[in-house]
Amino acid sequence: RGTARELPAELDRNFLIAAEGGRRFVLKLTPGVRASDELEMQVAVLEALARTELAGRVPGVIASVDGDLLLRRTITDASQCWLRMLGYLEGRPVADLSEHPPSLLEEIGGWLARLDLALTDFDHAGARRRIPWDLSRILELADALELIGDAARRELVAGRLARFERLVVPRLGELQWSVIHNDANDYNVLVDDGEGGSPRFSGLIDFGDMIYSVTVADLAIAAAYLMLGKEAPWSAAESVVSGYHAVRPLSLAEQAVLPELITARLCLSVLMSARARLREPDNEYLLISERPIWELLERMSMSDSAEARRAIGGACADTDRRSGQEIVDIRRRHFGYN
Repeated sequence: RGTARELPAELDRNFLIAAEGGRRFVLKLTPGVRASDELEMQVAVLEALARTELAGRVPGVIASVDGDLLLRRTITDASQCWLRMLGYLEGRPVADLSEHPPSLLEEIGGWLARLDLALTDFDHAGARRRIPWDLSRILELADALELIGDAARRELVAGRLARFERLVVPRLGELQWSVIHNDANDYNVLVDDGEGGSPRFSGLIDFGDMIYSVTVADLAIAAAYLMLGKEAPWSAAESVVSGYHAVRPLSLAEQAVLPELITARLCLSVLMSARARLREPDNEYLLISERPIWELLERMSMSDSAEARRAIGGACADTDRRSGQEIVDIRRRHFGYN
């Protein structure tokens, strides 16, 4: 029992439930006559993660009184929908912070690595799908280039897509593939205050875009959003990569394509915004939300591409040079394991 307040959502209808006793939950309503593979996959992956050391850092699935994790109900307009209840993760989005200390960026990278390791052997039919937000398939969005009105920006993105086709596509077979979160943006990564008030990673939400794709895309997506608004964006990426590599070492092939994947995520975002603007030409929010992404893309276009390779390679090399005991200390300090 409790009170409900509707939350913003793209596809589902989400309600924050403030229950008696102070606990909070998220009730999610998904339209449909039968549960989709994708919906069942989201429940299955959270149940799998609840049995790992990541429990408490991702939402838990709350069973009904009869033990069901998914319930079908008829709502007021006689349409069918599926209900599921998730635990509410406390914390605030990392996007709300005015500064991102290198130690926090390193910690976020390490936690993403732990998530990818935990999902190494997880598979589900619902993850084997094609969605526009799959970085490995970004070239399928090339037709959206014509929707970018500014010629210089259109040329910038076209050039990046050409680089992706030349430098990444031939190496996709060399990369590890697995089920990934696929949306660790700066609003889905949560933080709280640690000792001395310094921010620390507290959780990851929104598992609705999970797919089977290249594993390193999880790192690329997080790094891309954590580089927004930075005077030295590749320095921020270096911290995220360092934390990730200390927990799940990147292969040489992953290191080589990571700068292109980071840039590709930014390009993917503006291409999807261009598509959305076609449907909603008067939506001012689209222009506001993509502004920092364009600023970062333009800043990156003016820098030497060797800077990106030095940042990624340097982060991995510095981590590799650390002693075994130093790596153990990092893992124990941030994650509580050896």
